[in-house]
Amino acid sequence: MAADSTVMERTQRRNVIQITKEVLMHKDEANGAGKQVKGALKDAAGGLTGDENMQAEGKLDKTEGKLQQKVGEAKEGVRDALKR
Repeated sequence: MAADSTVMERTQRRNVIQITKEVLMHKDEANGAGKQVKGALKDAAGGLTGDENMQAEGKLDKTEGKLQQKVGEAKEGVRDALKR
């Protein structure tokens, strides 16, 4: 009975670790999308006010967000490939 309990605990720990990894992968994608929105707002605000620096920061934030989102997608793709 104790051996069964230990096996169940290990399985549960593995499941928690796997779920945590999946959440972290999705976190990159979500953060990237957030940066893209922030960048779009800065870009638009800079355009409306004529602030070229703000507009440039917005474009940089959007690009950074796209990159982070792609990194998250790549991580997820690797994870999925390793599951097979």
